[in-house]
This record gives sequence, C-alpha cells and structure tokens, in this order.
Amino acid sequence: MSARKARIVRVREKDAGRWSYFWRGDGRAVGTWALDGKTQRIRFYDLKGTVLQTLLDVGAPITVEGDDTSPSGSSLMTYCKGTKKEICVWSTTADGPPKVRIPFPTERLIGWYDDEHIAGWRRKGSGYEAVVFDFTGQVRRVLVTSTDAKEYEKQFMRFTRED
Repeated sequence: MSARKARIVRVREKDAGRWSYFWRGDGRAVGTWALDGKTQRIRFYDLKGTVLQTLLDVGAPITVEGDDTSPSGSSLMTYCKGTKKEICVWSTTADGPPKVRIPFPTERLIGWYDDEHIAGWRRKGSGYEAVVFDFTGQVRRVLVTSTDAKEYEKQFMRFTRED
C-alpha cells in the first residue's frame, strides 16, 4: 500500500463552502455552492483554491445524502430555478441550459443511482419512500418505505455501487 500526503486548500470567499464540495466532471476542479442572500451559484476551484468557473442561474441546492455529481462526473443536480417541484440536471463542464428538468418534488435526495437515474425520498400516503427514478420522473424501483415521519427525518441512506 503506498502512502500519499494530503494537502488542505482553504477557499477564502466567505459565501462558499457551506454545502459539500464535489469534483467537476474533468477531475481538475472542485465545486461548491456560493450563496450570498438570494444570489445562488456554483463555483469551481482549481486544486490551489483559485476560482476557475462560476455557474450562475442554476437554481438552488438540494440536500443530497450521497454524491452531488453523477458516477461519470459529467452531471450535477439542483432544484430548478424558482421551484422545488423539479430537479435540473446540469453539465459540470459547461455553462448553458439544464440537460433535463425532472418533475420530482422532494426535500431530500439520496444521490445518483447511475448516470441516468437518481435515488430520492418522496411522500407516499402518510409516510415516505426512497425510490430510484429516471429523467422523466418515473419511479423505477422502491428502495425502502417509512411510515414514521420522525424516523424518516433521522434516516440517511448511502449505497455503494458495484460496477
């Protein structure tokens, strides 16, 4: 087993880093939300902490229990601008419109299931269920159900993908 030394890089902007950091699709930059009042954007930094790219008008952050970026690193997800009833999928390497808008109202996502499916929580009757859904919002698989709202609020799910 080889040992490597980690290096800590501090991002100096006060509006960045309240949310998790994630890799950009090309693996050469790290992104995070930069929030200042009603201004919401994603900033990507090089490995020395210098701003490389800012994505404006990408909606708002969603609580994601797992990965913000897709397994290939090519996409990330947000609430679509102005609504919490749709999830927008964006390219991590270019500005522009969202790749897709998914009708799926949720307060919490588990994360990416694969590059074409997302796992997330939704209301089901008086409880909740964690499901895998596609880019049209169609549920493809139920992972778990919860009838107890307090348990749902405490439950955080992670899964390991075996390729």
